[in-house]
Amino acid sequence: MINTKKNNPFQNFVGINLEKNTEEGCLLSLKLEENHFNLYGIPHGGVHSTLLDIAMGIAGSYSSSKKEIISTITLNLNINFIMETKDKKLFAKGLITRRTRKLAFCEGVVHDSKSNALATSSGVFKLIRD
Repeated sequence: MINTKKNNPFQNFVGINLEKNTEEGCLLSLKLEENHFNLYGIPHGGVHSTLLDIAMGIAGSYSSSKKEIISTITLNLNINFIMETKDKKLFAKGLITRRTRKLAFCEGVVHDSKSNALATSSGVFKLIRD
């Protein structure tokens, strides 16, 4: 797990791990626990949404400069649920499709350990520069 620039209490509460964050994008992982599942025994849609929101937000805040700290605020989040899984581990990838001085436009995908795409997303994030 990689240390993030700022501590995200909700990310920690859910159990999401940051595996990679580069200019190419962000990769998160989540080992699913009993409380992540819905009544049907599959991961709750809110788990997918949370993974995508955080993955795209982290990707949007990427800076190659250690002196520049950028945080993000979600302005728009669109989720497309594609398929279910019984897998016990999920991964989320976030990437920047365009970034201006004030906004990051991102895309994301949640997949299982077999690389099945479970959900896709797009989002717009406001950039907060410290």
